[in-house]
Parts: sequence; C-alpha cells; structure tokens
Amino acid sequence: MQGKNGSSSPDELFSAREAPRIITISGANKDIGKSSLAAYLANHCLCCAGVKVSVHDVQPEGEVVIEEPQPPPDLKTDTARLVQAGASPVFWVRTTRANLVEDVRQVLSRIDTPVVILEGNSVLEHL
Repeated sequence: MQGKNGSSSPDELFSAREAPRIITISGANKDIGKSSLAAYLANHCLCCAGVKVSVHDVQPEGEVVIEEPQPPPDLKTDTARLVQAGASPVFWVRTTRANLVEDVRQVLSRIDTPVVILEGNSVLEHL
C-alpha cells in the first residue's frame, strides 16, 4: 500500500496495536558506526528490541527472520552486539526490496516493547 506521495504509510506496518517508537539508524557506507550506535542506544534504553534489516538482490537461503538467541553464539555480529547491550528480543531480517514491507511487518508483529532500535537503510522509505 502506498500513500499519496508514492511512499508507504507507517500505519501499514502495524496491526491493531499501538505502534512502538522506532529509532532508525542508517548510513551511506559500511563500517561507519551504525552497529556501534545501535548498541550504545540499546545499552541506554530500559526496554527495547533490536532489528537489523539487510536487503539483498536475491532472497538468501534459509530463514528470512532470524531471532538472535541469548547468549549469542558469535559475539562479533551486529545482532549479537544488540543482545549484549540489553536489547530483547533481537532479530535479523534478510529480505529483498520486493518483500521488505511484509517481512518487516512480520518481525514487528513479534515485538512487544515500547522502543525498537532498527538498523537499516531501505526500511526508512516505509517508516
């Protein structure tokens, strides 16, 4: 669904419940501190979830939405850093541009925290 200006409405990402406050972290390049900022914010937030959105040209093999376990098996991943900082739950969404809205809607429906820290560039077009 698209709004008047051709962009998606934030309301379409949420069902009948109140939408959480979403903090988005984006950047033009790799390795500029997005994950560090996300972890810093999670460390200073009393009750937040964490979501990393990766958009691919072709759908990667395996699950689209991966929930990071606590404790994470690999402490060096972006999602593990969110878990270590106190975000819970933490998800990694591996999607394509065509499936982005539906996949983000799916993960947001699984989150019941007042704040979501979301790392990703493409999702900004829909929030």
